[in-house]
Amino acid sequence: SRLAKPVKGFFKGETASIKVLRDATAAEITGWRQDGYAKAAVKVQEITARHSANALDAEIVLDPGPKLRFGVLHVNGQSTVSKKRIQEITGWQSGIIFSPDALQKVQKRLRRTGTFSASNLTEAKSPNPDKTLDFTATINDQLPRRYTFGAEYSTQEGLSLEGSWLHRNIFGQAERLLLEGSIGGIGGEVGKTDIDSLLSARLSRPATFRTDLEAYALLAFEQVEEEYYDARTAQLGIGGIYFYSIQTEYRFGLTLKAAKTNDELGTNKYTILIVPIKAIFDNRNNKLDATSGYYAAIGIEPFLSIAGTKNGVVTTADLRAYHKVGKNVTLAIRGLLGSVAGPSITKAPADYLFYSGGSGTVRGQGYQSLGVNLSEDVTVGGRSFVGLSGELRLATSGKLGIVGFYDAGYIGPESRFDSSSGEWQSGFGAGVRYATGIGPIRIDVGFPASGSSDHNKFEVYIGIGQSF
Repeated sequence: SRLAKPVKGFFKGETASIKVLRDATAAEITGWRQDGYAKAAVKVQEITARHSANALDAEIVLDPGPKLRFGVLHVNGQSTVSKKRIQEITGWQSGIIFSPDALQKVQKRLRRTGTFSASNLTEAKSPNPDKTLDFTATINDQLPRRYTFGAEYSTQEGLSLEGSWLHRNIFGQAERLLLEGSIGGIGGEVGKTDIDSLLSARLSRPATFRTDLEAYALLAFEQVEEEYYDARTAQLGIGGIYFYSIQTEYRFGLTLKAAKTNDELGTNKYTILIVPIKAIFDNRNNKLDATSGYYAAIGIEPFLSIAGTKNGVVTTADLRAYHKVGKNVTLAIRGLLGSVAGPSITKAPADYLFYSGGSGTVRGQGYQSLGVNLSEDVTVGGRSFVGLSGELRLATSGKLGIVGFYDAGYIGPESRFDSSSGEWQSGFGAGVRYATGIGPIRIDVGFPASGSSDHNKFEVYIGIGQSF
């Protein structure tokens, strides 16, 4: 087959093995199937050992069969979702040329709903006389409800509790209703008088208007108290997620947001209409422990002021790349960009401004320790942000791994990078990783390298998954 991938070791003069023969045969069959020949199979197989010459002769003849098209998709199983609705979710296209990639897309769509516990596709043993091939989808439902609960304690932030309630297939069309709540800052640092809290409800529906378009409606109330500001917000929004491919998705929406913020400039109330747009490209080989590939998330949020601020736009970018060196070493780099354009730094929504420091930006520096000093007593967030991170990850022979890292962060008062008016901070450190089935357990110790932090202090970070 012209689409078959070459198999290492399957060449004249190489060491012969049954495994290589099997791999080469499987690669040829896969190549034919990729070209539409779904029933490609071995027709003749002769293997002769010539002991006098220390050689193994192999003749393997494949019968690709006819080029086939997709036929009818039959739906079986115990799902409470109607067969018609399942057909809509799969996006099944009878009549197109058979393709394993198309089957993979169908299975991905079924899994993505979160409604089904099993979604197996089985092809018919024989094609139809019109050279179409029927399939059977066996669909069974997940349990309709799921509950989660979590707790975390920090000497600085106090006790945090979070929980969620998920109702799958709530209206019988594979919709999901997710209720989430959290409270934090219980018994935290002195001076923290309010408790952080979140309560949200999100209703999502797959295959709405288009096969790969998931629609959602969102209602959320949140209260946060950060280092330099606190905010109470309410949001009501609708939107969609378009899954362009397995690796690419586009998000868009329309959100009404009302907020009351308090920072060192005073109290402000504002109401804005937001149009959030985001593109995500994820080519990582493993989302929790990548060793190759890249990830990019680029967002733009124009907002229209109804009261309390001015029109503006928030732009963000999260860029990551991974490269394996040798067998055990991985180089990982990350770049973060942020900008708030439109309102001045004193008129911009306080919870839209950027800070640097902490596990998500610069390890070794205090959480949100770098902002913009408007005067000796007034610090606010910046309108521009740049974050840079690099890691050298060394995997040992066991489950343990060692990581060295260096992070840097920039905060500026203008909406674009300006080294003459902004400030940098940086941090460095090392950590260990312990591999588990849900991603590596991460422990990092960071130290400040530059900036205004106390260089005699250090920070410890614990989590699941790599830092980025």
